[in-house]
Amino acid sequence: MKNKILVFTKPWKEESIEDLAFLVKKMGFDGVELPVRDGYQVNPKNVKTELLHAKKIFEKQNLIIGSIAGSLEKNIIEAMGLAEIPLLRVCIKIDMEKGYFKSVKETQNKILDFKSLLEKNNVKIGIQNHHGFNIGSALGVYHLLEPIPNTISGSVLDFAHCELAGEPSEMAYDILKDTLLLINFKSAFKFRINGPDETEAKWQIHWVTARNSLYSWENAVKILKKANWNGPICIPAEYNHIGSNKPIMGDETISRTTKDLAYLKLLLNC
Repeated sequence: MKNKILVFTKPWKEESIEDLAFLVKKMGFDGVELPVRDGYQVNPKNVKTELLHAKKIFEKQNLIIGSIAGSLEKNIIEAMGLAEIPLLRVCIKIDMEKGYFKSVKETQNKILDFKSLLEKNNVKIGIQNHHGFNIGSALGVYHLLEPIPNTISGSVLDFAHCELAGEPSEMAYDILKDTLLLINFKSAFKFRINGPDETEAKWQIHWVTARNSLYSWENAVKILKKANWNGPICIPAEYNHIGSNKPIMGDETISRTTKDLAYLKLLLNC
């Protein structure tokens, strides 16, 4: 069975669900990771009705909602259960006022408090590594997941964030291979934002297409093929212009995302 390839629809918040489904189909994806956030087509306030409606609209285009990007909330989990969407992806912030270990422990306890609700609705929490004051590495994700049953949790491996954290793709996959629910193919590098005469260099993360990635998409796919990984893959469609922290949104994202999808399909031979 070939991998289902999803796209995170974060850049297209102005489109109707119908237009969004048409766009995703036209680009050539198998489905979406849908944000359930304020300001989006489906949000925490309307999720009980609009998530199931969105699923039906996507199904008309033979697309799936493979994952939800949202927060750990009762109404979101219940709506996911009703719509039979299995994965809620979250990133874990670290509150430095509390410190790393206390932040992790509080998150573990919060997820465990939702255990019965998650099991009842057949939903799993997918913990993704992220940069900044978040759990940034595969090892950090593994550490957080250790006390949480695999009936309600697993990992979302983001190779780009692992590379930014200094974790080679081979090692990151090996750490999370038994917990994987989804894999992200996103790309980044760091560039200097101040002059060479400054006392210290200052750097900024720049989100780019696969051809400019800090890690090798080709190598990452070889790792997955060697492991016979046939689970879902997501292209997060996250890009920004040099010198700007603001993400590129809307139509300007389409060509970049389509090129990344074509390259990924070439590597996967699908």
